[in-house]
Amino acid sequence: HSESITGVVFTRDEQHVLSTSRDETIRWGTIGQNEQQSPSEILFRSDGDRICAFAVSSDERWILSASFRKDSTPDMSSADLLASPSRQPIDDDDNDYCALRLHDATTGHVVWIEHHPCEITSVAFSEDCTRALAGNWEGEVFLYDLTQLIPPDPTVPRSPPPLAVPEHKLGVRQTQAIRGLSFSPNGKAVITDRAYTSIPSELQPLHTDPTARSLTAISFYE
Repeated sequence: HSESITGVVFTRDEQHVLSTSRDETIRWGTIGQNEQQSPSEILFRSDGDRICAFAVSSDERWILSASFRKDSTPDMSSADLLASPSRQPIDDDDNDYCALRLHDATTGHVVWIEHHPCEITSVAFSEDCTRALAGNWEGEVFLYDLTQLIPPDPTVPRSPPPLAVPEHKLGVRQTQAIRGLSFSPNGKAVITDRAYTSIPSELQPLHTDPTARSLTAISFYE
């Protein structure tokens, strides 16, 4: 990467690494080989989009990325888009346009994009890949139902794509940027770096481990 790295994830076999950077790329690299032997492969590049957060689904089929770009709206020309954004592009106080994207992890192609009014600082998938989270600079958390884009059973034909992916704003009591977030092990709550917030039952992931326990997260800041 040519600029600061904003995320790194190992593949389950621990032979590869996915990484994102403000150099506008998502890259795939092989562990144990130097750059001359095996240069990293660019999975996704979008000129102008500085990637600030990303996550990989548990089945390694999907990637969430969050980015911002200066003075121009995100590229919407992808032929692979399965759903339209629910809102129009919005520029923030710095003239940045912020967006959340869902990628096919094999090709890097964008299959869904959603516009946001401020920078997204953290994203996450549920374990069953049916839900996604996005936390932003202002301490807000949004939950997305991905079941029409990512069917829980991949052997079942996908239904006609939705006009937009359902978005739900959760009542997270946090006034500072969301620096990290995840679903709790039992899928009933969202854990951020400063808060633990229950998810309404109708919005919880479809498949969870009923025996998994979730203790309230506690943090202390001096």
